[in-house]
Amino acid sequence: MDIEVKLFANLNRFLPAGATGRSVRLSLPENCTISTLLQQLGIPSDLVHLIAVNGRHQAETDYVLHDGDVVSLFPPLAGGSETRLGPFHVGPEAIDLVSLSEAVADPAAGAIVTFTGTVRNHARGKVVTLLEYEAYTPMAEQVMEQIGREMAERWSLIAIAMSHRVGQLAVGQASIGIAVSAAHRRDAFAACAYAMDRIKEVLPVWKKEYANDGAWWVEGPGVHNESSG
Repeated sequence: MDIEVKLFANLNRFLPAGATGRSVRLSLPENCTISTLLQQLGIPSDLVHLIAVNGRHQAETDYVLHDGDVVSLFPPLAGGSETRLGPFHVGPEAIDLVSLSEAVADPAAGAIVTFTGTVRNHARGKVVTLLEYEAYTPMAEQVMEQIGREMAERWSLIAIAMSHRVGQLAVGQASIGIAVSAAHRRDAFAACAYAMDRIKEVLPVWKKEYANDGAWWVEGPGVHNESSG
C-alpha cells in the first residue's frame, strides 16, 4: 500500500532521500501500523507529540494504516521561546478581533497585526450561500499552539493569539482571527501571513459548502483555500 507522510518542524530531519518539502510517499506492507512506520523512518516515539491520520487525531501507535492514508507527525511543543502564546481557541463563538488584539498587547510592542478570514460568496465557479465548519477541537487547539511555536522560532515576536469558529457561518461572517504583536512591523506582518498559510496546510478543520445547487464537504485540513480566507 502507498501512504503519504508529513513531518513537521525538527522531525523533517528524518525524511528519507528523495523527499520534497516536508512530505514523502512511501510503499508499506499491508497491516502496517504507525509504530512500524516510526521504526522504518527511524523516529523515536518520544519525539512525536501529535499524530494525525487524514487530518484526524490518532493517539494509538498500533493503529493500522490503509492505502492512501496521509500521516502527519508533530514534535513536542516544548521550547525556549519567550513569546507569549495564546489564547488558541476553536469553538462556536463569534470571532472577537478586539479581544485577540488585547491578548497580544504589550508595552514593548511597536506593532500589532491582525487577520480576519471571512466567508465569501463564491467558490469553484459556484455561488456560496453558507459554510459549515467542524473540528476536532482538542487537536486543533494544540496544532494552533504548534504553529505559534514555529512562528516564534522564525521571527522576534511578543505574543500570538488565534481563534477559529465552528458551526454554520453566513457570507461575510468571520471564520478565523489571528493577532500577532512584535517590536517591529515586518516581523508581525510576516508571522501573521505564515500563520494563515500553515493553518491552510495542517489545521484539522472540515468545511461543508452550501451553494445554489447543493452542498458538499470539502476535504481538510486546508479548507480555507477557496470560499474563505
